[in-house]
Amino acid sequence: MIITVGREVVFAFVGAGSVLDKLVLYVKKHHMDNVKFIPYQDKADLIYSLNAGDVHWCVNTKGIKGVSCPSNVCPAKLVS
Repeated sequence: MIITVGREVVFAFVGAGSVLDKLVLYVKKHHMDNVKFIPYQDKADLIYSLNAGDVHWCVNTKGIKGVSCPSNVCPAKLVS
């Protein structure tokens, strides 16, 4: 059974982190057509993917230090 409720949300993963292969397999196994994988972005082009979303999460492996990640939540967009 393929679930279509909630598919108006798209999850975009940018880069090639250490769990990318596991994520790709999970998405295929669960027939998730609302997940996109975008390759690493040069700093000059990063603004386009960062500005595309209404909500951003930056996920890091336990123990990573000194990494700065943007976070963005716009409640007005979530309500509209």
